[in-house]
Amino acid sequence: MMCDLCICGSGNKYADCCEQKPNPFETEKTQKKLVAELMKLRSNYKKMCLYPNCSDIGVHAHTISQKAVLSLITDNNHVLMPIVRVGQSVDLIPQGIETQASAFFCFCNNHDKIFSCIDVVSPVLSDYVKFMYAYRIFASTYYKVQRELYCLEKQVSKYNMTFNIHSMLKLHEMRHAITSLDICKSQFDNAIITEDYNLINSEVVSLDYKVHFSAAACFCPAFDLYGSEINYGNNQLQMLYVSVIPSTNKTDLIFSWLKNDDVVYEKFTKQLSAVPKRFIMKYLNNLLPLYCENIAIGPRLWNMWDNVAQDDFRAIIDWGITRETKINSSQLSQSHNYNLFLKIDITDCLN
Repeated sequence: MMCDLCICGSGNKYADCCEQKPNPFETEKTQKKLVAELMKLRSNYKKMCLYPNCSDIGVHAHTISQKAVLSLITDNNHVLMPIVRVGQSVDLIPQGIETQASAFFCFCNNHDKIFSCIDVVSPVLSDYVKFMYAYRIFASTYYKVQRELYCLEKQVSKYNMTFNIHSMLKLHEMRHAITSLDICKSQFDNAIITEDYNLINSEVVSLDYKVHFSAAACFCPAFDLYGSEINYGNNQLQMLYVSVIPSTNKTDLIFSWLKNDDVVYEKFTKQLSAVPKRFIMKYLNNLLPLYCENIAIGPRLWNMWDNVAQDDFRAIIDWGITRETKINSSQLSQSHNYNLFLKIDITDCLN
């Protein structure tokens, strides 16, 4: 019977599958062993180049530009980023901007140079530049999903992970996601090969001051700026690419999506042009911690928040990562103690 099948997705009966494997959650000792093995799998995962038809090894690079962005919000060459520790709550940990912050390994030394146009302060936001922002976000996400799926499949093959329903849900979500991401990758690959960068549409919202955080994320938001549910028309991931790019005296908020998904984001596009900027900032203030792990917080901003605001921010990020229930529209309109878009006077930091 169907109900006898193991929920790991092997297609075999539970009695002949995961029931025969050890339970890694049985004791604190076995859980620590599971975490240690996961960290080893991640660190040993292959470094690759995702550029079309390239088989070279990926080098250390950044999803958020070290030179053009992170250097503008750093303090002592560190920013704060959410770090997910298996079995523990998420925390904001200082990350060095040279070797740690937003690091990924999915382009070789030669092909990482294609992003030189967005590794400068205040680039002219041409269609090509906006494409490159979206492409680098996609590549980082694709690499991470591939890595996490590989690691979890390895653990499922060895242990009875069905004792942790969150792990099972994550496994099935990633299996579904990688299929959609492969389709997106083929579109990005074709754009790169043909040098036809007319793949995406974008809207840019500019602020007249420098924020002290940056984000580079792609996801499928559940609700638009008005709190209406976004209707995704098929079973594929129809993602929104969001870049928060602070520069010397301004900030650009870039929203991009594949042109194939115009029908999904048509209303959202009109809203970006119609609503006051404070609506957009509040939306992102609530949405980014829920969806985005690749967010870098400048220490000056962090220190401007009191303990209540810092704890509020940690709790929202932690819920976003571990959530077992759907996000509701009220979560994108409520007020929080933290404010990512806090305008900081440099004299405030010197007092």
